[in-house]
Amino acid sequence: MPARGGASSDMAQALNFQGATFIPDGSVVFNAQHGEGLLRLRPESTVAEGLTTVDRNAGEAGHHWPHVLPDGRHVLITVEMDGKSYSEARIELLSLESGERQLLINNGTDARYVVTGHIVYWRAGDLWAVPFDLARLKVVGVPVPVVRNVMAGEAWGQARYSISSEGTLVYAPGPDPFGERALMLVDRSGAARPLSAERKAFVDVVVSPDGARLATQITAANDSLWVFEFDHGTLTPLTLEAENGTATWSPDGSRLAFSRYRGGEGPHIYVMPANGSGMPELQHESTAPEVPQSWSRNGDMLAFVRLEGTHSDIWVMPMTGERKPHPITQTRFDEQQARVSPNGHWIAYASNESGRFEVYVQPFPGIGTKRPVSVDGGHFPRWRGDGREIFYRHVTPGAEATDEAALMVAEVKAAAEFSLSRPRVLFKGRIAAGEWDVLPDGQHFVFIEEFAKPRTAITIVQNWFEDLKRLVPMN
Repeated sequence: MPARGGASSDMAQALNFQGATFIPDGSVVFNAQHGEGLLRLRPESTVAEGLTTVDRNAGEAGHHWPHVLPDGRHVLITVEMDGKSYSEARIELLSLESGERQLLINNGTDARYVVTGHIVYWRAGDLWAVPFDLARLKVVGVPVPVVRNVMAGEAWGQARYSISSEGTLVYAPGPDPFGERALMLVDRSGAARPLSAERKAFVDVVVSPDGARLATQITAANDSLWVFEFDHGTLTPLTLEAENGTATWSPDGSRLAFSRYRGGEGPHIYVMPANGSGMPELQHESTAPEVPQSWSRNGDMLAFVRLEGTHSDIWVMPMTGERKPHPITQTRFDEQQARVSPNGHWIAYASNESGRFEVYVQPFPGIGTKRPVSVDGGHFPRWRGDGREIFYRHVTPGAEATDEAALMVAEVKAAAEFSLSRPRVLFKGRIAAGEWDVLPDGQHFVFIEEFAKPRTAITIVQNWFEDLKRLVPMN
């Protein structure tokens, strides 16, 4: 859109956007998907062309945060390395003419060239700078930290700073507030207590069938799965490589199915032992992104969400034999957040076919008549361990996603014919979407709570170029 305001225009699809830069010829170099290479969209074109390819054999995990140099022919890029933080990423120089890449800086991300003749970038919570010869395209000095305590989204490698051509620096002080989250145990009245003193970037929780453990994703440069044991209060890593998330337990608690980004593609379904004793195994090849949701009672089927273009459907895959999946919902709307009932006869899910998300239940594993559960909006259904209650999250229509939500409960009166009581509010609070689960007894829940104080300040430094030239003099 125009910088002075006005209508925006669609340029290209970018599911997990990680940076873009305008080239003087009017084209745009950008990253459209976490874990992929860079694309180039030329003027008057509607199709972006591939510009870089991620070298998996060399340990690369994605090309992100491009910034063009003044010559318009070269771009600074961040190369994420598999299993490493963005503080250990590589800053490289990409030639738009030849496609050749040259290593400039080890250990850093989100680099920009400034007119003083420096490259500025983020590393380990600070901004660093190093002299750069624009004519020879070479680093000509030693990197020096120049601004302490600068925020960055460490899961994505984007530093929260900007520098004007006149020398004004603007940045958000760190650290990243997303890392200040905790696992909380909550009772039916809404009273909460921390499960441990750990503060990490927790995302998603799923409780084991026996209620003794939970699996959670910790977001970082490489998202990993961890297992928390309630009795011991221990948190143990399960995956250490690639991008992993959205796990679900097998009925006996021995395995976890989860999503993994593979080779820059969308997520695929993998399964591994829950104790970490074996390697993750791909369950089947797919041309579309797939995310596991819920295992059947006897473990012979896995319900998952498959992204088809701009909408999602619920599919089922046999966990033995040929493992040929088939859909159980297939519409032009979004069906997601599927959970199989404890008796294995029903599946609860959320759909936006009414114009907003509502919770429904239908027979499982076949296709049958769905029945509404929620009233006036609802999503993220969960079953009590004995199947006697369904819980779901409700946000007042029109409210922001971060506003206070209600945890709703509906009693299952007759499992065979599936009749429900009218839903009622169990308690209200800041219930993040998808970031909660219920223990089998239905008396306790696990939530993720963010403890970071709101960031309310932006730091502006005028005439910052004078500080930069003093701290990092040119050779």
